[in-house]
Parts: sequence; structure tokens; C-alpha cells
Amino acid sequence: MIRKSGASEAEKVALLDEAFLGLGTRVVRAGDGITADDVLDLVGDNTKTLTPTEILGVVKRDTTTVWLEEGFQEGVKKGFGWIHIKKKHITGEVPDGDLFPTSMTEDEIKNLIYDSVRYGVPENAGGGRIAYIYPVGDGRDMRTIVDPNRGIITSYPVGE
Repeated sequence: MIRKSGASEAEKVALLDEAFLGLGTRVVRAGDGITADDVLDLVGDNTKTLTPTEILGVVKRDTTTVWLEEGFQEGVKKGFGWIHIKKKHITGEVPDGDLFPTSMTEDEIKNLIYDSVRYGVPENAGGGRIAYIYPVGDGRDMRTIVDPNRGIITSYPVGE
């Protein structure tokens, strides 16, 4: 309905905000190449297992749109999305934590994750997943794993 309304980009963003608790403003950012139509493609795709109100960010690589959602963490091994990344790789609430520098803010980490998808080298991670490997300049690489539906499962620095 939003796409067929003939609305401008700004109006589509406002309609996404109204329908999905601020989704448009949260993920459609000038300069990122993400449009309201990209987001509408995600939320209108019945093959996706996502809740639009839980999408934290969207990044585009060529013609592929990838999203980061709130996600969850259950125990040590079962989880995905921002909550998983935060608990397992940032705060150390589960083993392997504290992999990111403590000086980085959550927004800086999210932007690094988006950059790893946008500019990283893709490689097969098994099970239809893609790992994007992106050098971060401190002798380490970011490894961001994306599921076959294009949701970010996890992201963390590897190397030295």
C-alpha cells in the first residue's frame, strides 16, 4: 500500500514510521543508499522471518539488502542479531566476550558491522550463509555472518 500510494520518499519514510514504530527513520539514512522501497521489499517479503519493529539497521551491498535486528541470545550457543553480538562479543555476558575495544560505542560497532557487509570480502560460511571479512586496521578483521535470508547472525573481530 505504501509503495503504490504515489508518496514521495519522505512520505514513505513517515508511513513506515507510523506502521512500524519508527522503522523508516531508523533505517533509511541519506548517503547509505537505502531507500524506503528497499525497506518495503524486506518487510513485504513473506520468506523473511523478521519482525519489522525489531530491525535496527539496514545495509545495502550492490543489489543485496541485509538487515540487523534486535535478535536474542539463549545460553552460550543459540542466538543471533544485536543482542547476540552484544552479549557474546561485547559485554562478555557469555564466554568469548570483550572482543571489541571498550572505547567503541554501540553505534560505532554497528557502523563497523554495516561496513563489513558493505565493503568486506564475501566467503562461503556453510549452510547457505555468507561471511564478510573486512580489515579494521589494527591487525584484525571483522567477520560478519549473514544467513540465507540476509539477516545478520553475528559479527566479531578475528585475528591478533
